[in-house]
Amino acid sequence: MEEILNTLGHFGTYQKLQFFHVFLLSSCASNHMFSSVFLEYEPETRCYVPDIDDNSSTSLNSSVSLNDYIPWDDETGKLSECLVFPSAPARDFDNASLQMAVQCDTWVFDTSYRTSIISQWSLVCDKAYLRAIARGLFMTGVMLGALVLGSVSDRYGRKKVIIVSALANAVLGITLAFSLNYTMYVVLRLLLGVTCSGIYVTSFTLVLEFVGTTKRNSIGMAMSFPFTVAVVTLTGIAYFIPDWKYFQLAISVPIIVCLPLMW
Repeated sequence: MEEILNTLGHFGTYQKLQFFHVFLLSSCASNHMFSSVFLEYEPETRCYVPDIDDNSSTSLNSSVSLNDYIPWDDETGKLSECLVFPSAPARDFDNASLQMAVQCDTWVFDTSYRTSIISQWSLVCDKAYLRAIARGLFMTGVMLGALVLGSVSDRYGRKKVIIVSALANAVLGITLAFSLNYTMYVVLRLLLGVTCSGIYVTSFTLVLEFVGTTKRNSIGMAMSFPFTVAVVTLTGIAYFIPDWKYFQLAISVPIIVCLPLMW
């Protein structure tokens, strides 16, 4: 192999085109690596208060204060996200504070900045642990993909694994935007993590295999740049697309455009 590369060139036109193609695919896959920052964004939250939230004529600045309904959380320095007073508000806050607060089962989320799966499925209070599970399952998928698809690419070829992973990545990413519930979301994220490894890890190996020894160090370092590209592009996409479902679609569709370059 090295003798062939020495004859053809260490980083000729063909190698540059192939590098460009896998770089684009890896950048698209890297978007999903960091998308949880926006998909699982934790908005400001408080308990739902029927007397206030069902009455459009009652403003938060009126004589009826949220402090009359929701206890103060000294640890966070704001109104409690999980507790609410069960009875009618007491105009005297000292009396209200003597009431026994109870766990609320409905919440109001501040979606003025953006929506997320947190506000979609109320992953707060006793369900807050589900956030960590969602992130952990995605990285589990990334680990499984790196362990399994590396061996598969050794047997069936790098390019085949990259193309199949990219196709699956597009299908799973688009389907994720239409998740009906939390379980569907985390299962799709797990599988999406597998495909991300199938794209990036295999692309990294492929690139190093078809460039000469004099260029391998620089090309290997350059293959870390897709993560930088993802961080920059995701920030812009998230700014202009605050709805998590449309955001997910926006980061999933580009790989379909890049995929034909690998054929």
